[in-house]
Amino acid sequence: MVVKRLWLLANVCVLFLAGCNPRSRVESARSAVEQFHRLYKAGDFAGMYRSTGSPVRSSTPAVDFVKYEQNVRQKLGELKSEEVASYNVLYLLSGPRVRLDYSCTFQNGKAVESFEINFKHGQPSIDGYRIDSPVLEGKN
Repeated sequence: MVVKRLWLLANVCVLFLAGCNPRSRVESARSAVEQFHRLYKAGDFAGMYRSTGSPVRSSTPAVDFVKYEQNVRQKLGELKSEEVASYNVLYLLSGPRVRLDYSCTFQNGKAVESFEINFKHGQPSIDGYRIDSPVLEGKN
């Protein structure tokens, strides 16, 4: 009886771990960020807002998000390059979460962007976004 339960538990663990593919989660998250960056490059700040998940949209009105991104564009300029500096994958009871930190070079300076990506029905959703730069803080 105990052996059967241990066998069942071991099989459940193997199936669970087989479904946890961190590489595919990171690639899906990167894809969402690439789309976010394409919208920034195109100057489609409203599109950037629409591409975020409900936690971002419920915490920030669209008009404020658009004004903020317009200010970022005015101060930092065009996004020249972006590179993943670090990432972290967490498996929570609510589902997987990926944090991606990007090192970015803009026309007028450098910045660090952080994205929190959750997955809803297997699809990535940018549920947290932050950009830090001395240029934005007026410390350049």
